[in-house]
Amino acid sequence: MSERDEVISRLFHEEYENLFRKAYRLSGSTQMANDLVQETFLLALIRYDELTEHPNPRAWLSTVLFNYSMNERRLWENSHSISLEQLGDVFQAEEAEIFEEILPEKLSDDEKRLLILRYKHKMNSRELGTFLGISEGAVRARLARLLKKTRKYFDFPEENQKDT
Repeated sequence: MSERDEVISRLFHEEYENLFRKAYRLSGSTQMANDLVQETFLLALIRYDELTEHPNPRAWLSTVLFNYSMNERRLWENSHSISLEQLGDVFQAEEAEIFEEILPEKLSDDEKRLLILRYKHKMNSRELGTFLGISEGAVRARLARLLKKTRKYFDFPEENQKDT
């Protein structure tokens, strides 16, 4: 193994968890966080000299991760903006109705809508927060409470009721 590979490997093992947590907080998505960390280390390989000449390689990695995250956010915002009318059409789609049919009847319309947006339409906490006008943390808290409530309406054995 070359010195370059050893340095990158060492940094990867030392910094992966920290960078992943930062990426997850920035993106709200496990998959996106993994992608951001991978892109960060890919750039570290490409710009190895710049990385090793930097007085604080960990800070260099964090800055690269943050910049990648902001770029992804700008790309997403520019390519995924839809009007409220278009979003209303999503709820009337046949697939949303099928998903809605399996949800417990005892859930309110707002609770069902939140589950549909999250699991059927794959909106992350950031997107849901923007749509609902609340923070990402509030979205995660609502989803956690809602999932716990929803589990009660299904006949899941006790061991399957662990938080996911």
